Amino acid sequence: KEGDDQDQQHKEHEHPLDALEKQKAMERKIRSLQQQEKDFTLKDQQLTIEKGAHIRSLKRVASEDASRFVSRPKLHDRYVLLSLLGRGGFSEVWRAYDLLELREVAVKIHQLDERWSEGKKENYTKHVSREYEIHRHVRHPRIVSLFDVFEIDNNSFATILECCNGTDLDTLLKDKRTIPEEDAHAILLQILSGMRYLSSPSKD
Repeated sequence: KEGDDQDQQHKEHEHPLDALEKQKAMERKIRSLQQQEKDFTLKDQQLTIEKGAHIRSLKRVASEDASRFVSRPKLHDRYVLLSLLGRGGFSEVWRAYDLLELREVAVKIHQLDERWSEGKKENYTKHVSREYEIHRHVRHPRIVSLFDVFEIDNNSFATILECCNGTDLDTLLKDKRTIPEEDAHAILLQILSGMRYLSSPSKD
């Protein structure tokens, strides 16, 4: 009780400048703590992004080690496999080097389900071949170019595509979470440009 009375008396006799100084010091401390909290949040988000990228990298390496093409054979006597870029349900995409054109390409290896009947495999291959014959004649800066298609064996064939360096949209969104509106507009315009070309009968 006596201590409380002394504190009250001290406050009553405290100079206004001293009180203002303490207030400003407290405000600075609060701002500092708020900034620290923001920094910790950003750091946590960055670590989460890095963790996701690391996990994706580990999965890619594991998929590469498990691939039947891990020995990096030379396909079609000209394409040397370099590294696995990605893997799906029935296909793998490898970065490769074209020994004839002296350029990097993307090799998509399609592996048919061995349990399929020969008739189903043949129908699937014919269907895909028709699609790739159309793709082969497509030329647009916003559409990946197709250079070649060939059979590897009875259960697999490869398509040779333009190799695009840089990240893909899925990875970009996972890393950035959100992107500036201006960048989103630019990306959408590129997509729409390619779609407009594909839907145009004259392809001009």
